[in-house]
Amino acid sequence: MSIISFFEPIGILVFALSGALAARERKMDLFGILMLATLTATGGGIIRDVVMDNGIPMFFRRPSYMVYILAACLIALTARQLVLKAGRLIIWLDAVGLACFAIDAGSKVIDKDLGLMAFLFVSVTSGVGGGVLRDLLSQQVPTILTKDIYAVAALIGSLVYFLLQDSPLHLAAPYLGLGIIIATRLCCHAYNIHLYVPQLQKKSAE
Repeated sequence: MSIISFFEPIGILVFALSGALAARERKMDLFGILMLATLTATGGGIIRDVVMDNGIPMFFRRPSYMVYILAACLIALTARQLVLKAGRLIIWLDAVGLACFAIDAGSKVIDKDLGLMAFLFVSVTSGVGGGVLRDLLSQQVPTILTKDIYAVAALIGSLVYFLLQDSPLHLAAPYLGLGIIIATRLCCHAYNIHLYVPQLQKKSAE
């Protein structure tokens, strides 16, 4: 089992947990909590499989995914305060999940030799797609578009992975990409680093 496969369940659990917590914050019912958790955990992967024409998305072929999602919903319903206190741990696990999803998706694109643009689109979308769906369904502007260095971290690490494919480091490339995504995400969060947000100029009073 590769390190990426090992961390995949953690990524699903953490992403589902973020969706379930967001649903609770928006005062959704049990069905809403389950739906938001499911879409957050699997949305990116479903988009990946549709774009790559992989047939039935992986989520529908692996019942174990639903076990992790249900566990996340149970945690959000019974231990919300404990989860919120473990914020730093959640950030770490979220960064690992982001990296694993992005690199795993990228490796599938490389196997199909679909080119750089498809590689970057699928890698980044797999990592952040679920979170975008979560924010949209909970009536928020997606956080990756407003403040977090999140999609950019996935983009940088995935690009390094792709560029190293024809180098002597090609065997280590996925793990280097994985490490870069995690390190970029955690460092930007720790030091409160964000992309520049242009400000609208206020009209002067006449």
